[in-house]
Amino acid sequence: MKNKLGKIITWLDRFAGLGVDDSMDFVVQKRIRTINLCIFICLPLITVYWALSFFSKHYLLADFYLFLIFLLLVMLLFNYLKKGESFRIGVLIVLVLSMSAGSILFNNGQEFYVLLIALLSILFYDLRKKQLYLSIGYAVSYIIIEVIAAFVKPVEQAPAYIKVVNIIVVLFILFYFLYDIKKVYLKFLQENIDEKQNLKSSNSLLVQQAVTLELKNKNIEDLKNRNEELSSIVYHQLRSPVATFSSILTQFLESADYYTKEEFKEMAESISKKVTGTLSVVDNVLKWNSKGVESIEAHALECDVNNIMQKVLMQLEPQVEKKILNIRYIKPRNTIVYADSDHVLIVLQNILTNAIKFSPLNGHIDIEIPDSTNVCKVSITNNGKGIPKERLKSLFSNHQIISAAGTMNETGTGFGLKICKKLVEKNKGTIRIESEENKKTTVIIELPMKH
Repeated sequence: MKNKLGKIITWLDRFAGLGVDDSMDFVVQKRIRTINLCIFICLPLITVYWALSFFSKHYLLADFYLFLIFLLLVMLLFNYLKKGESFRIGVLIVLVLSMSAGSILFNNGQEFYVLLIALLSILFYDLRKKQLYLSIGYAVSYIIIEVIAAFVKPVEQAPAYIKVVNIIVVLFILFYFLYDIKKVYLKFLQENIDEKQNLKSSNSLLVQQAVTLELKNKNIEDLKNRNEELSSIVYHQLRSPVATFSSILTQFLESADYYTKEEFKEMAESISKKVTGTLSVVDNVLKWNSKGVESIEAHALECDVNNIMQKVLMQLEPQVEKKILNIRYIKPRNTIVYADSDHVLIVLQNILTNAIKFSPLNGHIDIEIPDSTNVCKVSITNNGKGIPKERLKSLFSNHQIISAAGTMNETGTGFGLKICKKLVEKNKGTIRIESEENKKTTVIIELPMKH
């Protein structure tokens, strides 16, 4: 039974697909299949009507049904030959006119087919302008038929059961296609829901990828900042000892013939100290490069700021002499702080290097460390050109600062002050800058003292 039913459905599907091509638009395929199914239902029925009319000697009515059979076969032929939309519409118009005339002449219920065609035209041909006019024309034809039928007697009355059967067939076809439209709509709705869910999943995946990409970009940015900061440390930490070392070697080479044995020994010891200090700096930089500035912990111990200051001044002596600067520094009584001596050295070297960089020729730099029992306050002031208020606000920000050129066009990285701030804060201290344009700039560092 199932096999037979399956064969019938397969055959019906083939009949409905007569003239349908996969290259056609889906809507066009649906129209052709709809017309073929209507013909499949109506053609056997009208053939039966023809036979009943013919054998009951209603020859005029039989001729009418024979003409309808001919029109339906022509429609099938046009579909099979793929004649196109205009041919189908032309046959439909002739069918509507024939059915309208048949309804008036025989009162056989053909007007309901006219109304069905009007409804199906709207459903399967959308609301395009020409099709809408035709659908309205079909509906008007139905109204005209009903009005004429109320005043004009049929030429030949068809049997009453034919009208009843036609009404049943029309309702069956209408309900079937309404059900089919509902099924298509539900399928479309489900596809829409599935598509939205897929889109939601895709959006979720995109958000995850965006977050991952943002984290990667952040890591890259952090790595970039780390490299820039480490480069700045290398610049500030190596430049001074290397410059001093270069200056000593230059003096030695220029005056090597005039040095006594004692002077030569003194010079060699000085060079040895510079090399040792430079190697120590290189070791620190390599150690920091593996961890990054943020990962370096402060190993706080008692250290003397005055001793560190003396080392820095000695390293920067060639730069001071080059600009003929006057360093005014009075040794304070108590300069013992509780901090990391390497960090303090880097901070003081950075600040003093900047003070020298922005000091004019024959200028002066004042270093003050007032006596205190709570914090060690180091003030370094130079009488340079000062810092504009707008630039002063952004010196410690996370944005990259373009380093300004010094009074003798000295260059820098723009990261020195930010590194100083990080190192001072790691040692539980503070740093701030006060400046007056064209007058002076003061950097104030406060570090906790050992109680």
